Amino acid sequence: MMTTLAFSSLGSVMWGGITFLAGIASKGIVDSYLRRRDDTHKFLLDKRLHFLEEQLSKFYWPTYLHLQKENLLWDRLKDRDQDPNSPQSRLSIQIESAGILRNHRDALAVIEDHLHLAGDTTIVEASLRYVRHVKVFEMLREAGLKDDPVSHGEPYPHDYFPLIEKRVNALQTEYDQLILRLRPAERD
Repeated sequence: MMTTLAFSSLGSVMWGGITFLAGIASKGIVDSYLRRRDDTHKFLLDKRLHFLEEQLSKFYWPTYLHLQKENLLWDRLKDRDQDPNSPQSRLSIQIESAGILRNHRDALAVIEDHLHLAGDTTIVEASLRYVRHVKVFEMLREAGLKDDPVSHGEPYPHDYFPLIEKRVNALQTEYDQLILRLRPAERD
């Protein structure tokens, strides 16, 4: 009977030790899983943040700024008089040759180099329509023609600026929110 009691006490001590070790091991496994999951999540957020930085800095903001300049320049061109020697007409001719054409070339360089960052088929399609319009505009001017590309089958994509503006704002908001999530200590 004494042996049974000793065996029973020894069994419960061993059982307690085994469950204790099993608890420690399972906690380690769960902690390791949670740590890996958190690390993976942070890694994915960091990748998204980096991609947003690329999109915004190399494609969306430069394109948006070129379109803003283009809008300003075209507003000035609308003031052109019929008299080619009037100051307003001479200014508009200078704006067209020095401002618009250079801005078009700069905008096309951004689009050609970074369109792959657009990440949106609607933006890609509108960008390609813009490229076609601008290229026809440039070819007409190089040929000495003052025709509008619209009369040659390449209308200006009036939806392009609003699409870019909407996308810039959405991506910038997402970027700002990710910064706050990933770097909360740096906020203050």
